[in-house]
Amino acid sequence: MSKFEFSQLFKNCSSNSGHIQSINISDCSDNDSYCRLKKGGDVLMHLDFVADKAYESVKLKIFGEIARIKVPFHITPDEACGNYGLKCPLVPGQTNRFNLSLPIKSIYPSIPVNVNLNLMAGDTDDKIVCIRFKAKISN
Repeated sequence: MSKFEFSQLFKNCSSNSGHIQSINISDCSDNDSYCRLKKGGDVLMHLDFVADKAYESVKLKIFGEIARIKVPFHITPDEACGNYGLKCPLVPGQTNRFNLSLPIKSIYPSIPVNVNLNLMAGDTDDKIVCIRFKAKISN
């Protein structure tokens, strides 16, 4: 299996113990300069990745970076195992699929934002995979 080739839009943000094979975000392609996040709708994300170690717990952390300030997207539950299509324990070298429907609330301001999606090893700061992309929240 080959590692995911990061494009101009999708960037790896220092994953420690895994690698991304593919990412698909609704209404977004790697030829775009940013992903459009429509207010009042959901953004569908599908992420295929391989972990280098076994994990019993995987936590989801998503935040937007606006003018260098990190603003969390509150996702419930934050435990990805058993949710979002992710089956645990993760087996080293095996492809895993993570699926997320991320609501873009109408109250969000219409602004550009850098989105960071992190799958973390339990309650640690160890990033299994991390991806960053430019987005614009709009009506």
